[in-house]
Amino acid sequence: MRVLATYWTLPDHRKACLERAREALAAAGHDLRILPFGPHFPPAHPRPSSHRRFLIALASLVRESPDVLVVEGWSHALSWLVVLLRAAGGARVVVVSDSTALDHDHRRVKEAAKRQFLRGVDAAFAAGSRSRAYLVHLGMDPGRI
Repeated sequence: MRVLATYWTLPDHRKACLERAREALAAAGHDLRILPFGPHFPPAHPRPSSHRRFLIALASLVRESPDVLVVEGWSHALSWLVVLLRAAGGARVVVVSDSTALDHDHRRVKEAAKRQFLRGVDAAFAAGSRSRAYLVHLGMDPGRI
């Protein structure tokens, strides 16, 4: 199984977590590739514009043809595009969420958009019990978290 994780940023604690996931998947015969599409490119490369980074990430998604796509929340356009286009490629989509009911402005239109986003997701990783409760509040089946 090929797993592709897309991330806007990769702070050290997230890198360590993904490395542990990569090792566990490799032990089971699976491959985890990480696709950072945020502003953090290697120093030897010129930093592309936001639009260019988005196109680079999109091209990578098409080229990689993963079985499972892991997206970082719902706040980035690429995450939404992955959910919208996933049916075309047949990949499963997993969202990583650290949002809770306590940390953001929860206007109806935003909550409705998040609910719609979660309808296109197969599973979720929650950062803790509050994040899990928020995902359930948004309509995600607890068995998929």
